[in-house]
Amino acid sequence: MGTFHAKGVALAVFRSITVAFTLIAVWISVLASAAPGMPTPGQANAAPEAPPQISGESAVVLDGVTGDILYQKNSHAHVAPASVTKIATAIVAIENIDVHRRVVVDFDSYQMVVDTGSTVMGLKPGDNRSIEDLLYGLMLPSGNDAAVVIARTVGGTEANFVEMMNEKVKSLGLHDTHFSNPHGLDADDHYSSAYDMAALSFYGMRYPLFRSLSEAKKYEIKGNRPYTLWNLNKLLYNYDGADGVKIGYTENALETIVASATRGGQKLIVAVMRSNSRYSDATLLLDYYFKALKQGEVTRIPAPTATPLPTSVPPTATPSPPTAVSVPARSPTAPTGDNSDLLTAILNTLSAISNAIRGLF
Repeated sequence: MGTFHAKGVALAVFRSITVAFTLIAVWISVLASAAPGMPTPGQANAAPEAPPQISGESAVVLDGVTGDILYQKNSHAHVAPASVTKIATAIVAIENIDVHRRVVVDFDSYQMVVDTGSTVMGLKPGDNRSIEDLLYGLMLPSGNDAAVVIARTVGGTEANFVEMMNEKVKSLGLHDTHFSNPHGLDADDHYSSAYDMAALSFYGMRYPLFRSLSEAKKYEIKGNRPYTLWNLNKLLYNYDGADGVKIGYTENALETIVASATRGGQKLIVAVMRSNSRYSDATLLLDYYFKALKQGEVTRIPAPTATPLPTSVPPTATPSPPTAVSVPARSPTAPTGDNSDLLTAILNTLSAISNAIRGLF
């Protein structure tokens, strides 16, 4: 009778322990389903949200830190770039002349406005301006007059400077671009692509002056005729984290934009060409890919081996630019914080303990 009673008590204890282990196992499983990197029920097969539809005929999104391609839409199509041409003009000037050098202007911007309807910074004969002044006049109000004076000063002639621009893009491996002028007015054999313009901007961001030209909302011209230049890029005023780069428009090019923005340690560069609503297009792509980067839901095309940084420029943390070489896509980086191995080990241990106790009876 005593032996029977002892076995009954032992069996009750075993059952209690088994129930306890079962409850612990269920609790751990629930935690596992909500752990970082572990999909909850219904998530495993959920398709990621599709990229937004945009009006632009060609576009690209680059990771502004690595240069990886995150999105493409006809990104290598040859199109009229309009004033985003000035991205190349600025880079070639920064790399080839002392930006503190002063220039006495012999060019009247008024005639350019009359002849071509150009946007200008407002240069007049006799103005004494630094190259830096002219660069801000080039990039903020999109001054075609500044582009002409910069080209003549740096290259000796506009034609020589344009050849320098073409040599620059060629040296970076950007094969979808050919320039015929330094400002972007429609011209025969003047074309670029969304990818090339984004890659040029990525390259330019290594220069502190280029970054300043891209993100400045205004600039004060001093000297014999002081006035204020304002940036025409409305994204700088209306999008949180926007820090560049350039807009453009001609009847042939339609609306063009290279936009950059930085949020939470992530930087994106977006180029949209032949758009009917460049700010809307850029905003849609920036919002989507900032969210996708945060959630780890991006597929990347890695940036190819890049052009070395010019020796005259101190190295920075900015990687070298991507080029137009095609490379295979790779899968997104696996999310971090996956606790599945630890939880599996715990469950296996509990099961082994339960089996061991069962064997005692």
